[in-house]
Amino acid sequence: MVEERGSTMNNFNGTPYVQEPQPGAYVAAARGALPFIQKVYTAFLLGILISVGAGAAMFMGPGASVPVGDRTVHVTYAMAWAMQNHVVLIVAFFVTFFLSMFLRRNNLAWLGLVLFTAVTGVFLAPTVFMYTVQSGPGTVGLAGALTVLVFGALTVYAFVSKVDFNFLGAGLFIALIGLIIGGLLNAFFFKSPFTHYLFAWGTVFIFGGYVLYDTSNMLRDPRRYGDVVGCALDLYLNAINLFLAILRIVGGGGRD
Repeated sequence: MVEERGSTMNNFNGTPYVQEPQPGAYVAAARGALPFIQKVYTAFLLGILISVGAGAAMFMGPGASVPVGDRTVHVTYAMAWAMQNHVVLIVAFFVTFFLSMFLRRNNLAWLGLVLFTAVTGVFLAPTVFMYTVQSGPGTVGLAGALTVLVFGALTVYAFVSKVDFNFLGAGLFIALIGLIIGGLLNAFFFKSPFTHYLFAWGTVFIFGGYVLYDTSNMLRDPRRYGDVVGCALDLYLNAINLFLAILRIVGGGGRD
């Protein structure tokens, strides 16, 4: 097994030799973990496709035409129900999230992945619908493209960088807790659109950091090898949060 850092004795003069840090992809390859990495990204892409499919299904089917401003918008009955029962979807989101964690411990990890990502797609559909109506369909497409660009660039950097981004973990967690508390205070008390906009940028930076952190851990930490669905869900949640934050930025807070 190849260590990222270590010291050995120089055969010629007995002085310590410190091995240079290696790129994350090299470390994973040296440990024979590339098949595991491929499975993780397969599971990640499967989760994204399930969410997109479940969300798209909410836009299909019978419904009614509703006037919005100077135009008429077709709203499916499924979408109308989701918009009127968002609390139910929030509960379903958290229930399936914790259920997926339980199933991972009982050899049903893939079932948990399918359930959680499908519910997430339905949960996000009303948000996507509102931005589509208020800011135009191009806004959602632009947010999706920027998310792919940001996520892809950070992933490549984690693969080729010699830096182990494990050190980011504690700082990112503290920043995330602060962001959640600040977001709740702004939502219920201050209600500042500008603060909401700043928090969207904060979300991009935090979950961009999590892309580096989770990808680096997946490549470098042997304890993660084998936890395909767990690693895939980490990346999935990073991508979803990046998408929502970028959507708020390019949509100009259209849903507010």
